Amino acid sequence: MDRGAPATSDRIRQVVVAVLAIAQAVVTTVTGARIREQVDGGQRSPVEPAAWAFAIWGLIFALCIGYGVWQARPSAATASLLRRVGWPTAGAFLTIVGWSLAVPLGLFWLAQLVLLATWAFLAVAAFRLADEAVRRPLSAAEQWCVALPLAPFFGWVTAANGVSLHGQAIDLGVVGPEGLASRLLGATLLLAAGAVAAYIVVRTRVGPPLFCGIYSATIGWAIVGIVVAQWGVEPLIVAAAVVAAVPTMVAVVRVGSLPQPPPAQGTGAA
Repeated sequence: MDRGAPATSDRIRQVVVAVLAIAQAVVTTVTGARIREQVDGGQRSPVEPAAWAFAIWGLIFALCIGYGVWQARPSAATASLLRRVGWPTAGAFLTIVGWSLAVPLGLFWLAQLVLLATWAFLAVAAFRLADEAVRRPLSAAEQWCVALPLAPFFGWVTAANGVSLHGQAIDLGVVGPEGLASRLLGATLLLAAGAVAAYIVVRTRVGPPLFCGIYSATIGWAIVGIVVAQWGVEPLIVAAAVVAAVPTMVAVVRVGSLPQPPPAQGTGAA
């Protein structure tokens, strides 16, 4: 639903979102080699996914750029959905820029805080997306250009925080890279990430099915990456990763069997 003539703040929001959507991809690409050097040079975490799993960032960046360009259209300035999710997504893009600068500098504690902030921004955007879908039916363009980019981004960052927190615990000396304590902590973080993912599915069940489906598939992608990387090496981690997928799978099945609430009356399409 559009709300009158665009304000200056609407135009500023559009520009900021578009610029940061591109900036996160550019900065991460430029610093990618240094990020890889820092990761490879550090102590390996037993919960780290296979290297190929990180290729999902290419998809995430491409979808986010598409979203940034789409929401920057003059006619989209007053769209209610974009007003609600614009600044949270801009915050997520900005924090990824910060993460991509912190890791090459070896500021892993700062990178972890920034990654948690990314998750928080994406959570706000996802919840607002779902709430908007309760108010009115989302257009096909909104689902493909907003819900679709948001889903894999949020899903991957959900999983990434669990893995990153374990790596941070190793860096701080809380646990070693090997040993029972490290494995138990890794398993616990994976199970916690699985529980959080299940909650997200339930919380956003009133939103576009496309969002829940892609979000859940991204969690599955991360889990498969962990299982493949640790198969035959870390049986406890593999078992925990498989179990961590169960709450999300149950939530998806449960949500799929529930009737969707009708949108509120008196609202128009964006």
